[in-house]
Amino acid sequence: DANRILNEAASISRKYHITSFGWEALYELGLFYYNNQKMDSAIIAFKEAVGIVEKNAGNVYGGEAAKKLYKSSEKKVDLYNKLTSALANTGNAQDAFVYANKKNEAALKALQGAAVANGADKDKSTAITEANNLLQQSAAIDKSINDLDAKSDKEKAGQLPKLVLQIPNIYRL
Repeated sequence: DANRILNEAASISRKYHITSFGWEALYELGLFYYNNQKMDSAIIAFKEAVGIVEKNAGNVYGGEAAKKLYKSSEKKVDLYNKLTSALANTGNAQDAFVYANKKNEAALKALQGAAVANGADKDKSTAITEANNLLQQSAAIDKSINDLDAKSDKEKAGQLPKLVLQIPNIYRL
């Protein structure tokens, strides 16, 4: 019984505070719920897994190679994607947007961090500048969306096209 086994694995990782791979047990449990259309349960498991991932991101031992390997896991990318999708499926667009941005910002920061480590190269310096610009544009769009939420429907209709036109600039890489 997959549900029982996945719950046991998640329970053991919680009980013994297994952080290095504990997030994977929660990810797999969330994936099981997600694939069985139990979105509320999937969201709980995915959020717990994200919490562990974000807590551990700065506590990886083994040098830069280990940190790079930890950050580049395809399962982590899928974790954020599935959480965003589950939130959107339950009508929680605001949280979905937050987790989508977290994933994008984490990717940009990882890219920026790798470039800083070898900052002597002109191309890498340009990449750092572009990453910083993209982070600033992303923050500006987030602020615009929050400002837009506070306005009336008529005001929103007038400003939404301007906001949508800004989005391609962020994802041009």
